[in-house]
Amino acid sequence: MCYVGKATKIFLFLLTAAIITALFLGFRHFRRSKSHNCTSDVNDDLSCHLTASNPPPQASPSLPATTNAPPPATAPPPPVLVTPAPLNSS
Repeated sequence: MCYVGKATKIFLFLLTAAIITALFLGFRHFRRSKSHNCTSDVNDDLSCHLTASNPPPQASPSLPATTNAPPPATAPPPPVLVTPAPLNSS
């Protein structure tokens, strides 16, 4: 059996606690999203209102299916490189 120091034990404890917490929260989230129903007190959730019997509103048929996009803007001119003149040391 090898020697395990105090810092190693603390690290392993924290690592184990983090893994257990992540598993707990992950399964909790999975269960809640799987069995989500709208019987809670707060019915402001958008997913509660969008069901198969209540589809989202469609766009009015008088609007065209495609819209005319504005023409693409022209690209700005490339930057002008200005190099300083060499200094004459005469």
